[in-house]
Amino acid sequence: ELYEFTRRFKKSGFTIHLYGHHEEKSTYLDLTNWVSEINIIRFNFIKKISFTLPFLKSIINLFIDMINIQKIDNVSNSMAKDIDRKKYDFVFVHHNKEYVQSPFILKYIKSKTVYFCNEPFRQFYETGIFKNNIKENKTTGFMRLYSTLTDLVDKPCINFINNKIKAYDYENILHSDLVLANSYFSRENILAAYGIHAKVVHLGGDTFNAQTKTSSIERRNAVLSVGAINALKGYEFIVQSLGTINGDERPMFIIVGNASNKLYLSKIQILADKLNVSLSIHENISDEDLSLLIKKSTLFVYAPLLEPLGLSPLEAMSFGLPVVAVKEGGPRETIVHGKNGYLVNRDPIQFGEKIISIIKDHLLREKLSIGAKESIQSYWNWDMAFERLNSSIASGI
Repeated sequence: ELYEFTRRFKKSGFTIHLYGHHEEKSTYLDLTNWVSEINIIRFNFIKKISFTLPFLKSIINLFIDMINIQKIDNVSNSMAKDIDRKKYDFVFVHHNKEYVQSPFILKYIKSKTVYFCNEPFRQFYETGIFKNNIKENKTTGFMRLYSTLTDLVDKPCINFINNKIKAYDYENILHSDLVLANSYFSRENILAAYGIHAKVVHLGGDTFNAQTKTSSIERRNAVLSVGAINALKGYEFIVQSLGTINGDERPMFIIVGNASNKLYLSKIQILADKLNVSLSIHENISDEDLSLLIKKSTLFVYAPLLEPLGLSPLEAMSFGLPVVAVKEGGPRETIVHGKNGYLVNRDPIQFGEKIISIIKDHLLREKLSIGAKESIQSYWNWDMAFERLNSSIASGI
């Protein structure tokens, strides 16, 4: 989103200056070609201790967290002063990556700010989902006693820093002149979490050059899903769904992720082996390789827990790939039931039935493929998203 909008701001004649705390570690979606000036105000975090130090470890790390947060706050204040001196038309603010989500700079900057908030800070406002993904303590005997005693110090320290972070995050976003959301679902969550009426700017899915002919590429009996490999993305549910399909018809399941939780990855692999689901995992692959996997797949499957919008289904649709998604969160706005895919309850049997019905029906698959491309061309593309962005900024600040 940041890359696509920055590129179009530049082509529209804007002069863009980029501010940040540190340079990105890779060249993925590099903004260098689209900005006239880069301002990096550096600071170094104090590393938290990782070795075992009963009772003292949590206290020491709490102080380290507070010092690091103060460092971000100080740098943000300095950055805001520099920005205000240059009198920009507006400042386009994106999520922070360390500690808070709503950046501290919002609190200090006097220039007009447009904050694109893809979602509230989920771990604080969707606690039920996150608690369900934390393993229960199953220790026994002495280790249980040890854990109980250390929790007397650990839990208050964790709760203290989390409450501080939540308060900072809440305070920062309240200083925004305009808050944007990527879906009506996100808008409602932002309203519930912060009491802020955000404007919706639906994004696009035509990131790749999907116009190349795919007729010469043979599609396999395979379904594809893309996203970070962790429990929030619902891959376990998809494996269960594929396990309900007859073995001679069951498609391969391809997962592409830019990051993975190794324990969760092992968990879904064990489940796939148990259910005889063929699983193919790809991590940190190139855009070209991802494009090829999309072209070789039969359809796209998507089952994250309360995803704010979901760009990867849109990107798959730009290639004409039908989507089967769980009827939750943002996908309810992008998937038109029966036109470009299907929305299904979070039920493995229903989800599996819908997958196999599309795979077996060539005419239905072709109809959904046409509908998917039409959805991108008529609304869910980045040029139209940029028009929606400009309209929201013009009327909002």
